[in-house]
Amino acid sequence: MSGTSPWRGRGRSRYAGLMHRIGGLEKQDLTGNVSYDADNHQYMVRTRQAKVDQIADDHPPQPVVGARTGDVLIVSWGGTYGAIATAIERLRAQGHEGVGRPSALSQPAPHDLGELLRDSVTCWSPR
Repeated sequence: MSGTSPWRGRGRSRYAGLMHRIGGLEKQDLTGNVSYDADNHQYMVRTRQAKVDQIADDHPPQPVVGARTGDVLIVSWGGTYGAIATAIERLRAQGHEGVGRPSALSQPAPHDLGELLRDSVTCWSPR
């Protein structure tokens, strides 16, 4: 899978004669024509998801706050590093071994997230 559809290649000799199309309607695979076909829709959904899943391959393991394993794991997405660090400090003050996992990715989930979830007893995800 190259990651691009043939109709996106305007200006390239390989795609001579094909039309560059932009729009929110789903396109037929290969031709780029607007399609309402259920089988094509399912294929395109799987194709888009495969592209999204590949994003996680390019990201290194995300940092953790605190120990690598613990009885409480706090997972969050976005700009909440300071909140997680504070929560881990408070958990430690109460005698818990907390793990904080801030992440820039929510979809696809980073590859090492499953390991962190397995190694923790309780998982919190602040909103």
